[in-house]
Amino acid sequence: MDDHVFPPSLDYLASIKVNVPNPVPERFWKMFAGYNEENKRYNYGCMFAREDGRWRMFINAFRSLKTDEVESIVDYINAYYTKIGLGKVIKHETNALIRDISDVSNASIDRLASIPGLIMYPVISLGKDELIIVFEFVEEALDMVTKLILDYVNLAPLPAEVMRLERLEDANIPSFMIAVERKEINPSMAEVIRTTWTLTEEELLTNSSGIFQNTMNFRMKYVASDTSSLIARVHNGDVKFNGKYEIYRSNRNGRIVQFHLESSWFHDFYYNIVRSVMGPIDYWGYSDGAGHLDNYFIIRREDQIEFLKALGKYWSDKKRSSHNNRIVEIMPLAEFMP
Repeated sequence: MDDHVFPPSLDYLASIKVNVPNPVPERFWKMFAGYNEENKRYNYGCMFAREDGRWRMFINAFRSLKTDEVESIVDYINAYYTKIGLGKVIKHETNALIRDISDVSNASIDRLASIPGLIMYPVISLGKDELIIVFEFVEEALDMVTKLILDYVNLAPLPAEVMRLERLEDANIPSFMIAVERKEINPSMAEVIRTTWTLTEEELLTNSSGIFQNTMNFRMKYVASDTSSLIARVHNGDVKFNGKYEIYRSNRNGRIVQFHLESSWFHDFYYNIVRSVMGPIDYWGYSDGAGHLDNYFIIRREDQIEFLKALGKYWSDKKRSSHNNRIVEIMPLAEFMP
């Protein structure tokens, strides 16, 4: 596959581990495909997104359990977390869990995600007693990231450590693949769904302020109900966009650009897809600048049916009635990664 199928690689990648006690009874741990009997350890993904100004985790790993079992898990977690001020967990009608984080952590994550030139990866890893967050950023953001890391380590209600802060200049693989490894995601447990969208000439000029006139690979700065920013590697000479943007770096491999959009795209993506699947979804795209757009979604393999239902709902919105969308490829993540 061509290298444009991967999201843009920036200058630095950071992975942070937070020690989060997990009071869920062991009999429920064993349901996870990645559970290790020997060291009683497991790892699964959840979605990390901002809704109405609050950062939340959407966890659908327990969805296959009976409702009373999920309710007991919620009771176990809340009884413990309330004692140590870690926010609360509620059960969604789909049996997924929604976890609010503490006010201190919420403020820190909000500061982090708001740093210009920084991408917050939407999928985080949850283990038996740990949580792993990964983010990527440009050179210009290093001072702000450094200060925030030091502040967070001092203020966080739970012990936090920087697992890796690494410069990507000499990396010979896309940063996305490094992030998968840092989050200890098992590629055999996830799959990639690739879709295409062909824009008319009019749509190319007007949709999202003309952003798709650029040849670029891009991803959302972070996933939220109200986000409005993309970070992209733009490969054409002049940036084409009828809106505000910042250029962070230009070289022979293109320009790193942060775009600020006025579009319902993000709101609809959040409520039609994220809020339907209620679990880990990573997303990026590639525009050829001439009206062809490739979209890549990474999901847990067991979430495929729910995801495709949500995607159909998203595409069927009347505002997209003229869009030419297709599913062109579904494959295991392990085969997608070279």
